[in-house]
Amino acid sequence: MIDKIIIIFLGLMTLRDIIAFSGIVPQNKKFSWIIYNNYDSYIINETLKSVGIEKQDVKSLINKKTFEKNHHEISLENLIEIISKYIVYHQGKVEYGYKTPINTTFYISTVEAAYEPDYLSWMCFLINDLVLDNYNKKNIPKLPDFIITPKGGNTHLGRTFADSRHILFATSKYSVRSTYVTFLKNEYEYNLKTNYEGSWKLLEKQKDSEQDKLYGIVVDCNTTTGEQIIDTISDFNHLISELNLNVERITDAFTLFRPVNNEECDIDQKFESSGFKLHRYFDLSESNKELIIKEKGQQDRLNVYLKRDLKKIQKILEEIRVMG
Repeated sequence: MIDKIIIIFLGLMTLRDIIAFSGIVPQNKKFSWIIYNNYDSYIINETLKSVGIEKQDVKSLINKKTFEKNHHEISLENLIEIISKYIVYHQGKVEYGYKTPINTTFYISTVEAAYEPDYLSWMCFLINDLVLDNYNKKNIPKLPDFIITPKGGNTHLGRTFADSRHILFATSKYSVRSTYVTFLKNEYEYNLKTNYEGSWKLLEKQKDSEQDKLYGIVVDCNTTTGEQIIDTISDFNHLISELNLNVERITDAFTLFRPVNNEECDIDQKFESSGFKLHRYFDLSESNKELIIKEKGQQDRLNVYLKRDLKKIQKILEEIRVMG
């Protein structure tokens, strides 16, 4: 008799394993724990529901905790110090830009600044605050699960920021044509895997059946005309659409600042016409940059920790229109 009971029990266990493996029974059904042997998770979820908390709410709270405000007293004054050190003045006009050349007498190398540990940390804190503020203001629907940085941009900043937030990072080769691999038509998966370094992990994560659509943003230190970012977003969105991935279209990009203003190129209109949005702290006019050079004088930089320099930095910020 005992032998028969054992045989029947083993048979039922085998049948349960077969049903669980097939995935016929959805895991979110009330008694799915019987099939999937996750009674502990079932009890936790039911307890949370009884006090009015959904599993998705918990995930949102955890995600927000990851992006919580920094507590290191880092502010836009720190960003002005970085700019003051890495701004270069040219006697004659120079041109730079992805497709549309912009004439200016200044160049600001925040890519170089990212190789100074303190400045890299400051920039990561400021990007994080910008993302979190826009989330709290409901300018973006969710906090990001991944970020993309164009290979022609500040990939060191992008990767460090993603690592600090414990989210996925990918580099887009689209803006650097010498490294961009072209494929036969309709080879969308190979295109994504080859031209977006880090996309393999993204492809794996998006297969999670319990995971909502992954939400991503583009991050860079600054942008002049925005064309590199717009082209990257458009290319990425095309690929995920063709592959029908569990990933939302990217619509938002974040930079610390823009080294020119809309008098040179109306970047907001350009982004809007493509269905995207560029978030940043401020744009710098030519007169703003002249003032930074003037206030710095013969110093290496304006030092945010020196009282006399801090006053100069605050004067500069008063002249700059900070975005709302």
